[in-house]
Amino acid sequence: MQNHNEYLKKVEEYLKDVSVMERAKILSEINEEIADLNVKELKDPLTYANDKRVANSLYPYTEKKPFSLMALFLKLTAFMVVFITLVIGFTIWKFSPFFKVDEENDRVIILGGLIDIDGKSGKMKVFDDFHYSRESMSNDLQVNMAIPPEKDEIIINFNSGAFELTTSKDGELKLDCKLASAPTDEVIGNDMDLIKLDFTKINGASCGIQIPVDKKVTLEGKEGSIHINNPEFNVYIALDNGKVAIKPESEIDYIYKLNVSNGMVGQFETIESDTAYEIKVDIYNGSIIRK
Repeated sequence: MQNHNEYLKKVEEYLKDVSVMERAKILSEINEEIADLNVKELKDPLTYANDKRVANSLYPYTEKKPFSLMALFLKLTAFMVVFITLVIGFTIWKFSPFFKVDEENDRVIILGGLIDIDGKSGKMKVFDDFHYSRESMSNDLQVNMAIPPEKDEIIINFNSGAFELTTSKDGELKLDCKLASAPTDEVIGNDMDLIKLDFTKINGASCGIQIPVDKKVTLEGKEGSIHINNPEFNVYIALDNGKVAIKPESEIDYIYKLNVSNGMVGQFETIESDTAYEIKVDIYNGSIIRK
């Protein structure tokens, strides 16, 4: 640096964020202090400026590093590596084992059970959605049963299954089922005031069921997929895991009582009236949707 003016200009660069009055005061002090000194003997301008900033209760000046595209790229790369590592670690912990084949039981489990393909029962689960292959079930069960007026409830118990419920217009209970194993005499029970269908000893069932008008049907199971189409009857469902899809009749009123502990419930409008049918569903893991 050749002279005092150049030195002062350099010092002023490190005081640009200071108010005009205070900056002029500091520069005036520095000018007086260095007037009789050799420029070569002075501190570097940044050090001198910071000494004055601290003396005047100001934060020291820090030089900003120039923008570097390479530095930004390296930071983003490091972030992505850490993020992917965490995701992989979480996935291994949460969904281990990734892929498991049980040849003896004809079963494939993927992502720790999120996808479960059971060849024996004809069941495939993808997250909370259950699908049942009727083609893999070789045992038929077909029933047409007149329901007398004093019997107002049908109870269906099962471990795993898919059921499609519709309204029977002729007063008969109708079943069209494909079963993973042969039905026994215990499947259909006839009590004094209700009909019982017990599929708990059958590994998988896929049934279309027609329910007589104004009757009540109760389904209780561990896991399943249940579709309700234009019901003119009361429905009560309790599932550990699964999905319920409801298609209401537009000209009929319904009272909905829907609960999912872990999952989602679609939008349903309750209309209370003397003729309204009640649809009550309680699922622990799964979803209730509107068709």
